[in-house]
Amino acid sequence: MYKVLLVDDEKLSRDSIAALIHWDEHGLQLIGAAKNGFEALDWVDKEMPDIVITDIKMPVMNGLELIGKIKEKRSDTVFVVLSGYDEYDYMSEAMRYGIKHYLLKPCNELQIIDILSEIKIEIANVSREREFFTKLNNNFYRVLPHVKEQFLRDIALTGTYNQQDFEEFMAMFHIHAQSFQLVLVQLGESRGYLEKFALKNIAEDLFTAEKLYLSTVVEDSVLLLIQSMAFENLATILNEIRDIYKSYYRLELFMGVSGAGGFKDIRSMYKEVHDVLRYRFYFTEGCMLTSSDVKVTTKVAWQVDFNSSFEAIASSVKAGDVKDVTHRLQSLFDVFEKNRMEINEVKSHCMELYMIVIRQGQQAPSTDKMFQVVKFQELDTLHATFEFLHAVSEEVAISNYHQSSTNQNQMISSVIRIIDEHLSNPELSLTWIGKELLYMNVDYLGRLFSKETGVKFSQYVLERRMEQAIRLIEQAGDLKIYEISKLTGFREDTQYFSKVFKKYTGFTPSEFKRNIDEGVRM
Repeated sequence: MYKVLLVDDEKLSRDSIAALIHWDEHGLQLIGAAKNGFEALDWVDKEMPDIVITDIKMPVMNGLELIGKIKEKRSDTVFVVLSGYDEYDYMSEAMRYGIKHYLLKPCNELQIIDILSEIKIEIANVSREREFFTKLNNNFYRVLPHVKEQFLRDIALTGTYNQQDFEEFMAMFHIHAQSFQLVLVQLGESRGYLEKFALKNIAEDLFTAEKLYLSTVVEDSVLLLIQSMAFENLATILNEIRDIYKSYYRLELFMGVSGAGGFKDIRSMYKEVHDVLRYRFYFTEGCMLTSSDVKVTTKVAWQVDFNSSFEAIASSVKAGDVKDVTHRLQSLFDVFEKNRMEINEVKSHCMELYMIVIRQGQQAPSTDKMFQVVKFQELDTLHATFEFLHAVSEEVAISNYHQSSTNQNQMISSVIRIIDEHLSNPELSLTWIGKELLYMNVDYLGRLFSKETGVKFSQYVLERRMEQAIRLIEQAGDLKIYEISKLTGFREDTQYFSKVFKKYTGFTPSEFKRNIDEGVRM
């Protein structure tokens, strides 16, 4: 029901209109009939009418003055002006006020009802329009955060927007900057959405609205589009985010920071921070990384003989020398860290070494043990990779040590280690080991060796040299036969080496190498 206020200084006119209309029947409520503008304003303050019917010519405060004052209080009030035939000047002024509804005195019931019905429709239409735009506005602001997040994901991951699209979105988000940076923040451990949502909220709280433009969750990370700023200022904010988050969740944060750039650079900036954070692998605690912090050493500069390192570790594992295993593994991982080798390359080497290590046990490795090699892909730090590989190597080494205590004494372990370390030495012999290294009776050492290993010393050395030769052919295909002969202790006597090799494998070295090159299974 709409509220109507009647204003007229003529009592007869005022009472006549008030009594003429059956207000309730038309969905209207006459809240009052004022005799002047001042009295009308009191009614407006108390009842807030939807419709005001006012005489245009009144003493003290005319209708136009009253309309102006009411509009200051209620801009949506609709006015009907009552006027006489001789009040054209007032009517002309009313039109400038935007008044659309007029009644000429005297007016009858039908005229009044017609104009009020028209106003009711007008008010209903305005109300519906206002409700529509209010709902539309509310919906827009409700989905705006999701639109911002999706926009940032799209532009960073796919670069699907052109310059015009970008400018339209940035205008919608009230962002006027032209230079940005990206910050990609990863949790130290894989967690659910709640932890990432909390991290996003902390970042939004610590960055002011002028500095953090957009933020979103991307897979296991939080991505921030920020104002380009001095690294010292940015580091202060990011360190505060890290400290607060760690105090709540006890989790480390790894942060990649891009260089500055414009719209066209955002896609490459995301790739930059994503690639930078791959090198969090080398850090056990949270860190902040830029592209200048990551300098990868090329393969040419490594100058590391991984095969020799792997063989030495395998030898220590097989001999059950836990201390030496730890030392050699640590040395290997020091090389990885010093050179900041590409992560996939490091994992590939570790997987290869893992397979070598588990084969050093007294028994063939179980299927479960072999399948555990895929765990390297899940390890996200160099320290975790070392711990896993060290634990496996230590387990096999300890098992071998206990087995060796039963099957052979420590002296034979020393002999085997000496053999492995001196396979390329043509002077390697039981006499040389007994007299020059262990200071033992050669005959006794030979009998002990045969008893504990089940083979004669010469046969054992021959088999180890053949195994070494096979590995060299498989892993270093560019070596010449005479080089392999020399590396396995046969000097450069390729004829004798080839004869022994064929007797051991059924193939000459050349045939064996050719089969390997052609992919024939041996």
